[in-house]
Amino acid sequence: FAGGAHCAMADGAASAASAGTAALPLTFEFWNDRRYQCYGPEEQRILNERFLEVPAPKEVFLSGGRYVLQNFQVVADGRTVQVNTATGFERLVRLKPPYTLPGCSAVPLTDDVHFVFEDEPAKWKPYSPAMQKELLQVLRCAPPPAQTFFAEDGKLYMLFGLDSLLTATPNIAQVNIKTNNYRKVDLRKGPVPKAMPPVPPSPMPISSVAKAKSLTHRVFGSAASSSMGSRNSNVVATASFKVSEAEFRWGEGGGRRASLTPEAQTVLRDSWRMEPRPPQVQLPSGEVIEEFRDLELGGAGVTSPVAATNGIGSFPFQLRGQSRSNNKGTTFSTLVLDLPLPPAGQISLPEDLDVDASCDPLAHGRLLKNEEVEALRTRGPEASKCSICLADMEASYGNWTNSVSSMATAQLSNDDVDMLETNSVHTNSAAAAASAVSQVVELQCGHAYHADCISQWFEQRRRCPQCQRDFGKVVGDQPRTGTLSWQLAPFSLPGHPNAKETIVIEFDFPPGTTDQGAPFEGRKPRGYLPGNAQGVVLLELFKVAFRRCVMFGLGNSMTFNTFRPTFNIHIKTSTSRGTAGHGYPDESYFQRSLEELRANGVTMADLPD
Repeated sequence: FAGGAHCAMADGAASAASAGTAALPLTFEFWNDRRYQCYGPEEQRILNERFLEVPAPKEVFLSGGRYVLQNFQVVADGRTVQVNTATGFERLVRLKPPYTLPGCSAVPLTDDVHFVFEDEPAKWKPYSPAMQKELLQVLRCAPPPAQTFFAEDGKLYMLFGLDSLLTATPNIAQVNIKTNNYRKVDLRKGPVPKAMPPVPPSPMPISSVAKAKSLTHRVFGSAASSSMGSRNSNVVATASFKVSEAEFRWGEGGGRRASLTPEAQTVLRDSWRMEPRPPQVQLPSGEVIEEFRDLELGGAGVTSPVAATNGIGSFPFQLRGQSRSNNKGTTFSTLVLDLPLPPAGQISLPEDLDVDASCDPLAHGRLLKNEEVEALRTRGPEASKCSICLADMEASYGNWTNSVSSMATAQLSNDDVDMLETNSVHTNSAAAAASAVSQVVELQCGHAYHADCISQWFEQRRRCPQCQRDFGKVVGDQPRTGTLSWQLAPFSLPGHPNAKETIVIEFDFPPGTTDQGAPFEGRKPRGYLPGNAQGVVLLELFKVAFRRCVMFGLGNSMTFNTFRPTFNIHIKTSTSRGTAGHGYPDESYFQRSLEELRANGVTMADLPD
């Protein structure tokens, strides 16, 4: 069913004024909880007039301000909602199908066609006759909407991806509004059969045509395989994202044509994964990237003066979205991060556990020399006491344990070796080490402990007993058996309209018992991340947290009153319902997630090279 191009309309949606009014007036409808209902004549007049405005308004008020239509500029994409200004209650709004907007193409249909959805893996089921009729009416729209709302068997669904039928590789899916479960949808030739034979599932990668049309690809740059699998689809482990795959570029507008040099790319990549991330970064050219910590949020960039030439600024293009100007003669050119969207994949525990092979305290500290131990008393009465065993730490000139003797030998500096070679009193390196250093280890945080005490402590937890600083890889109480899988779904999340796809993640923990023998329930939570830089970064860090067993803990669920895996790092389990409903939109979710990851020992520095 490949067809022609989409129509060219401002912001991808509503205003048709520049192309003429041959297809107007349009009919606007809202969902009344049972069916779509047309607005009255006066509302239709207002909405048609506002639809013709250039640019199309983002909001339109009706009934004297009682209702406001939000996201009106994308009504042709099926993204507009009517909000009751008194109660906040929302209803979906659409253009009554079929409609034709000037300059737009519809999906070319030949013969009979029908819609089917994947009811079970590789088993397809047709929609009801009434729904077939409704969906085909929507499909005849020019352009077909990116999403449309419908009801079937008393359940509410959102259908995504009808606009992809204008590309070489369609990718359609339905999402249950209540449960967030999604299923693949297909358009088949011929009449509706009485029984649908099973068909082997096939991946549906984004074609070169789709890439050219995808705003996600234009903003985030990389080719992405979009495989829309069901809940039970088999996925295979894939290679992790690498920092070297990150590419930086200037956003639209701002008059910048030249790409960033390889030297600048290296500086930006190194700064991007620093912990903490610097607020500013100076490029080799001398330019300074401001608000670098807000890179994934679209807030990082360079402020440049606007030089006038014959009354015309040096940046002749209107700054939209990616660049902005002010009345002080400057323009802000946004720095954009291009990251590849991930193909479907899975990691499994215990096979993919990420733990330190060694818990040697000397990897995170050093043995103090005897004179340094004696000097601990000058720091205060508690500084010379080991807070693990509560005994005093004293200089030692012998009576070493084997483990500490090995530590001392391993730590000898070149100067110590030279001393040993010229000192006839000492006949072996271990004895010489005993005279040079003590049995006290000082960690990198500055706190000191008996070497044997901190060695035993590190076998249980790699954290300073006093300041709680973590050393090495933090390993949590998450069950050691489970899977994390991810795949792409062809719909946008509220608050991320430029991300045309969503990363769907799913954890699967079977029932088990703790090391202490306590039984716990299994759990299969599903979450959603936007298909943009924010989502890719969080997915990669979630993988690290999962492999280190800090993504979840084990505790009593207040909701279900059961002992089971509980979130250490929270995920969005709903595609909507906002912050309070663990869904979207949520402007601060990305930064909050980074803070939770950081609190569990996972930072941007853990991204693989």
